[in-house]
Amino acid sequence: MHKDVISMLVIAGVVLAAVSTFFLQDILKLFGATEAVMPYAIDYTGIIAIGLPFAMFSTGFNSIIRADGNPKFAMLAMLSGALLNTILDPLFIFGFGMGVKGAASVYGSEIPLSVFGIVTKVNQIMLSVLLGIAVGAQPILGFNYGAGKMKRVKETVKTALIAGALVAFTGLICFEFFPRQITNLFGSGDALYHEFAVMYFRIFLAGCVLNAIQIVYTIFFQAIGKPSQAGILSLSRQIIFYIPSLFIIPMVFGVKGAIYAGPIADILAFILTVILMKSQWKKMSAE
Repeated sequence: MHKDVISMLVIAGVVLAAVSTFFLQDILKLFGATEAVMPYAIDYTGIIAIGLPFAMFSTGFNSIIRADGNPKFAMLAMLSGALLNTILDPLFIFGFGMGVKGAASVYGSEIPLSVFGIVTKVNQIMLSVLLGIAVGAQPILGFNYGAGKMKRVKETVKTALIAGALVAFTGLICFEFFPRQITNLFGSGDALYHEFAVMYFRIFLAGCVLNAIQIVYTIFFQAIGKPSQAGILSLSRQIIFYIPSLFIIPMVFGVKGAIYAGPIADILAFILTVILMKSQWKKMSAE
């Protein structure tokens, strides 16, 4: 069974990497890359495409490890990847003098795209840590739920929520008070560039603490065999709420509307999480 899964992961990763590499420019155009940004986008995304097989394998194999009953190793593997990413970014940027091509070189109308890439990169690191905490708790949740030990289920959820909230709150402090310093890690720019970057960080990631709650409960529903709720929550922030907000709000507020789409999606996804969570806790209390 494991061999079949590993083979599928490798094949899917290689195919995805090949498609991304051969049709890279067409894909970037589809996502809105302009002529000014295109050379930098090709440089950056081309490297990402090469690493797709490894990323898919590590993510998929992590699930196999959890299924084999080793949640600590799975959690450490995900956390180590996020921490390693954090360390290697400045090392490659400063130590090897490679920089992040285009992140701070394209100004004018391209500033929002440049900053968006930086904010997304930083946010992904924090989300990886949050996901590592949640998936580490998944086998414990599933085992105790199956054994009818609801008290231990609630204790595990509480522990995961506290750990996730601490990580997210630390991130929030960094995003709100040190956005300029974070941006400088990815290169330098003019006053307008930094002004927009600081605003983007402080507004777009203002609801990041809510992400911790959503991620923990998404994994919680997976662990207790509730795929519908888990599926809805996993799609809620990015697909159900963020993408529509990203199209609608900028029509009224322009570029700033795209920034506010982030925290709005965070709040709506959090509300949905609370609704599903309360319903599930009532059912568990009645059992």
